[in-house]
Amino acid sequence: MKQKINVYVFGNEFLDQDKMAKEIMEEISLPGIAFVSCLSPNDLTKDGEKKPVILDVVANINKVMLIPSVDRLEEQQSVSPHDMDLGFHLLLFKQLGMIDDATIIGVPMYGNKQEIIKEVMALLVRLTTSL
Repeated sequence: MKQKINVYVFGNEFLDQDKMAKEIMEEISLPGIAFVSCLSPNDLTKDGEKKPVILDVVANINKVMLIPSVDRLEEQQSVSPHDMDLGFHLLLFKQLGMIDDATIIGVPMYGNKQEIIKEVMALLVRLTTSL
């Protein structure tokens, strides 16, 4: 059964290496999918969603990838507040019980935007039927 899902989109449209997720969000329209543009990881907790779906740029990948759980994220040593990225916050939110888990659709920093859109749309369709 298809259900409506919010997709929380992160990135910075003013930085070339961090704008792909925000750009493709504007070009995707699928029934049952609502995009929520986020400025901060705290935006994830506003709706009280326990298993959010996230769209974000992932460094060092060449194609769209699905990360089915925050447990699959690399834990890194933070050395400064600047190092506290979305992955850090997701792991923290899970430990604090603010979320149960999250599904992340990772897009590359650069690439053929139309191909990336197709791959993201295919994953979103699959997620709406499996969540």
